Amino acid sequence: MIEFLFLLIFVFAFWAVHVVRRVFANTYLWQIKEYRVDRILAHLNEKNLLSKKSFPTIISITLLFSGILLLKFLSCRILYGVLVIGFAYYVYSALATITKFLNKKLTCPAKRLRNLLVIGGVMILSLIALVIPYLFYISYFQETARDSIASEAFQIFPKEGDDGFLVIPLETASVVLFFVSLFVFDFLVLALVALIAVITTPLAALIPKKK
Repeated sequence: MIEFLFLLIFVFAFWAVHVVRRVFANTYLWQIKEYRVDRILAHLNEKNLLSKKSFPTIISITLLFSGILLLKFLSCRILYGVLVIGFAYYVYSALATITKFLNKKLTCPAKRLRNLLVIGGVMILSLIALVIPYLFYISYFQETARDSIASEAFQIFPKEGDDGFLVIPLETASVVLFFVSLFVFDFLVLALVALIAVITTPLAALIPKKK
């Protein structure tokens, strides 16, 4: 169980850095648009879906669709490449984010209360992506441990059992669920930032404006 939890945290760390970059960029956008929904909608209408800044959203949609297919067809081995591609993408994005941060080129919103609430709220919600697969794993772990033949840890591909049924190791199913959770939350970053930005609207009236 410790090895499985370590794997989740290891992957989650790269993903979290990737998500922080997207949250920062979108929070900054809301900041420069003065948290006005009409200006955000106007920006989205003018935005070119094929622009360089839209690539993270396009990739997240692709990964999400592919991950859902994998979750539905766990027996299709070729779909397991989605996990490798997703992990490689998050590692690349995380390293690029760290590099930009060290070179002071990372887009960061101002240190204002509302911005911090948006960023903190999204990152707290992102922990659900880590908790869901772990709870799924431990809920079946004890039952699996009582079996006379324990599943091989981190066995990648499903295999046919002696009774002719497809056997999918618990670790494999949990890892797939974990990556799909990451894909879902990566896809929802824009919506989560928007949701918390709207929720914090009443707070704006309480914050004195700078003259």
